[in-house]
Amino acid sequence: MPCKNAGPFLQDCINSILQQSYAQWELIICDDSSSDQSLTLLQSFEKKHDNIAVIQNTGAGILDALNLAYRQAIGFFVTRMDADDIMPKHKLKTLVKLLQNKSAKKVATGKVQYFPVDQIKEGFKAYEIWINSLVDLNNHWQE
Repeated sequence: MPCKNAGPFLQDCINSILQQSYAQWELIICDDSSSDQSLTLLQSFEKKHDNIAVIQNTGAGILDALNLAYRQAIGFFVTRMDADDIMPKHKLKTLVKLLQNKSAKKVATGKVQYFPVDQIKEGFKAYEIWINSLVDLNNHWQE
């Protein structure tokens, strides 16, 4: 999970991961030089939970943060999470179930829902509809 100045969202985000129905997960959070209280908050979660690790981005930006976190991962399956998102309770369980009996190089994904609904601009609404249609039609690869 890349993180840059996501302080207002981190409590809800990480708590949604902690409440997953699938219990065998690790969360690697790569802080990208946050200037708010994000790092302090992240470190407090790391101290309380053995399956949460906080690392510092050695590069700059989200791609470097994602690549660094990916290199730290020890699990067989990897999913991406944004620091301002909430994970549905059964997401990890569902994704693992979809991928367990598949050959290598498979991707499983789900729908998105932006929030708060009353603050979402038209561009994000259109993107949400489009990305969710890919899930409905199972045509991610064409796009």
